[in-house]
Amino acid sequence: MRRLSDGTGNWTVCLSFAFTAISFLTIGRYLPVDITSDGFAVRRSKYENVVNKKHDHMMLSSYTYSNCPFTMAKFSQYQLAKEGPFTSETDKMINSAMRAEMALDLSNNAKAYERVTNALQNHAFNRTILLDGDSLTRQLFISLGCLLWSAGYVEDYVLHHFVYNGGTISILKNANYTASSKNFGAAHVKVKGGGEIYYISNPSKEKIDGLSKRMVHDACDAKKEHYEARYSFGQDLLPMKKKDVVVLAAGHHKDRSSYISAYKHFFQCINDEKSNGTKAFAKWPHFFYQSSSVASFWTEDGRYGSPWILGKDMMSCQPTVPSAVHRQKEREEFGGLVPFIGDDVDVKKLGEYHVEHGDCLHWIQPGVPDLYAAQLSDFLITITERTL
Repeated sequence: MRRLSDGTGNWTVCLSFAFTAISFLTIGRYLPVDITSDGFAVRRSKYENVVNKKHDHMMLSSYTYSNCPFTMAKFSQYQLAKEGPFTSETDKMINSAMRAEMALDLSNNAKAYERVTNALQNHAFNRTILLDGDSLTRQLFISLGCLLWSAGYVEDYVLHHFVYNGGTISILKNANYTASSKNFGAAHVKVKGGGEIYYISNPSKEKIDGLSKRMVHDACDAKKEHYEARYSFGQDLLPMKKKDVVVLAAGHHKDRSSYISAYKHFFQCINDEKSNGTKAFAKWPHFFYQSSSVASFWTEDGRYGSPWILGKDMMSCQPTVPSAVHRQKEREEFGGLVPFIGDDVDVKKLGEYHVEHGDCLHWIQPGVPDLYAAQLSDFLITITERTL
């Protein structure tokens, strides 16, 4: 097997023409629509082919995460393959590249790409969608954005608070890049044919109380005719229409209890008005709640900060954890008040799909977040049909 580039541009040996042709046939349906005009084929050959050194096995990404402009390198197959095999109880037979392939199979078996493209073909993305949450909601945005990108439906985008190799650029627009570390606190995607997707990270601790009170006031006291979502991206508030969608998440940080309290009050007021037969919120958008992920650290309950289980490799993750405490809390507080996204994904048994290497909270991508993106796309079709 000939060795591939390490991503620096220094090729050791070129792949044969025949293998290249087969590779492109294998992944063709996931390539950007304008591949022949923008050079993506060249970049893919450098960054999407992954060599599993332990098994001398090559795998190909089913869609282009290394070239997708929204991805974070540490979640990608390419980055994981660079890490290579490492010694741990759960990884003696399975190295990083193989786990990435497992995660990719999970996404493909759930038909995530097909479900997103089905929603696109049914014009279900012809609306404004706001994803409001922490880094796990950002992974949902990455999945959704990259699936749209792979289908050739991203018209334009802007990332805010972009970090490139330790430096910060306030706004980065329409740049294809690879980097060892990427981070953004807000993003905006324009979808071809109409529609927009926004991501906004949870606010700083100092702003949580004020923003929460405004949400509750608008729903419970003022009963405003139109809903305006918080979004600090060139404007303080984002006007939302009846057909639009807001996805909220309390996240996994210590301030999550503040969000849960505010969201429960907010959802309860909306549901009370609807139960009373009033039309107070007839022009408000659709709300969904993103179910929490589950941590799979080698602790008694899987959560970081709990007592560690002695003798375990802390760089790996538990394959299965006994409970999902955050999810159970969310079911108790929000059950019957708002539809959940991802609640039917049994994340307790998906420990091997975490990034590992010390991160047992975030997921390999492609992988588990694609299932969330697929389910959101299914919901979009449902509400589109209901509002026609």
